[in-house]
Amino acid sequence: MDIYVGRQPILDMKRNTIAYEILYRSGDENAFPGIDGTAATSIVINNVFCSMGLNEVGGGRRIFINFTRQLLLSGIPPLDPDSVIIEILEDVKVDEPLIEACRDLVDKGFKLALDDFILNEESALLAPLASIIKVDWQNTTAKEMADILKLTKTHGPELLAEKVETYNEFTQALSLGFTYFQGYFFARPAILKGKDIAPSVWSILKLVTAIQQAHLDINEVAGIITKDPALCYKLLRVINAAAIGLRQPISSIKQAILLLGEIELRRWLSILLVVNIAGDKPLELINTACIRASFMEKAAVASGHLNYASSAFFMGICSLLDAMLEKPLEEILRPLDVAPEIINAIVYKKGPLLPYMALMLSYEQGHVEEVAKWAGSLGISDAEIVRCYLEAVNWASGCAATTAIES
Repeated sequence: MDIYVGRQPILDMKRNTIAYEILYRSGDENAFPGIDGTAATSIVINNVFCSMGLNEVGGGRRIFINFTRQLLLSGIPPLDPDSVIIEILEDVKVDEPLIEACRDLVDKGFKLALDDFILNEESALLAPLASIIKVDWQNTTAKEMADILKLTKTHGPELLAEKVETYNEFTQALSLGFTYFQGYFFARPAILKGKDIAPSVWSILKLVTAIQQAHLDINEVAGIITKDPALCYKLLRVINAAAIGLRQPISSIKQAILLLGEIELRRWLSILLVVNIAGDKPLELINTACIRASFMEKAAVASGHLNYASSAFFMGICSLLDAMLEKPLEEILRPLDVAPEIINAIVYKKGPLLPYMALMLSYEQGHVEEVAKWAGSLGISDAEIVRCYLEAVNWASGCAATTAIES
């Protein structure tokens, strides 16, 4: 299938291209189609690192990638800090968890760029961690510019002028001490088109099933990947992108998995989920499945059945596969060797996991009496139900790409 990214050059004071900002694009049209930011970044990462290749996209230069709050807090996929600059969007809420996540990235060697920067109480907290501050040349007032210039003299991040459209604007920015430049005066974003080899949806679902086990069976995971050439290719791409100082060539898929590690494998799989399973279906399906998974996991914990938590989570992920794949759930789940209790609850409406599924659906549909019935059977209070749901929404909303299998 065809895949796309947008690429806009970033230039230095001599107008040499030193980096590219990589942008989400869904086709030949040079415009952002307005999908959720977390999903857009996940697709960009997949397209650049698992399909097109970093060298092909960046041409040996660094790339800037936009990251949302959800991606920053959940932990970014394995990327090389010498190749990628983390660009933090201007609407990201700044608080202590976010600052800690950013500090951790800096400690790992990543450079942070603050997008569309305006100095205020929140942004001032991130400024000391930033290597680059991006300023919207067209929409920054003289007072705001003066505040930014004063700040950079104190903390020392370099300045990047965005939306520079004329030579006069370029020279003005240069005279103020800007180091980097980006805008239509230099080049409009170009569309890069490539081909992706899509792994089998069944292979991905089998991997998701395997990864949910309490103890990861490396041999099982390696067996699944080995049978799917597309997954083998993407895994090797990810290993290369992570710049894991390989001392010898990779001789087996099992070796590659061990190098990547379980946590990074989960993050990689979460990206594959949103890119390959949802296809052209609404991203809200992924979001809803994630809410269900997190809610039922939390409900299992709240009811005191910790042994059900992992199965309840996976049941939520599976609950909308029929809508995503346009096949009956039983037909989807049977070949995957999904646990019988999950199939019984979803398909046949029976078994020990049914109360969690029924509680979730009742709450989702606003059936108050049914919610009370199932909550009572599980010994969960009204307050606990609300807490579980709100936490699940906060965890999953708008970030299915990163949260599908993070729990």
